Amino acid sequence: ETYSSLSTISSSIVAQPQYKEMGVTDSDINVDVSLGQMVEKFEQLFGEIQLTACDFEIKIGAKGYNCGKAPGNNRLVVVDFRNEYVTNYIKKSPDDKILVLFGADHIKGMVDLLQQ
Repeated sequence: ETYSSLSTISSSIVAQPQYKEMGVTDSDINVDVSLGQMVEKFEQLFGEIQLTACDFEIKIGAKGYNCGKAPGNNRLVVVDFRNEYVTNYIKKSPDDKILVLFGADHIKGMVDLLQQ
């Protein structure tokens, strides 16, 4: 649901079908980082996020975020940090079979990390 909301303000984020539609059940494990973890990582890398009056006026799900650009490189958090988090879990997992549901921007980075 978070990514569905975020996809309305950034064309680079693609909303995936709901987990139920993809056959994911309550017994499956979601290893992705939370939105809070992403914010924490972003602030570690680039400093505290400073919201403007414009940010407080924007409603979640509104089309066209136009309050300026965040400092730093969002890809380091949205793609790279999440790739590292998930691949670290996979490397330590005792499971024989693991299904990873991530977008195309993550595949090469995850494969590279798993081969290290």
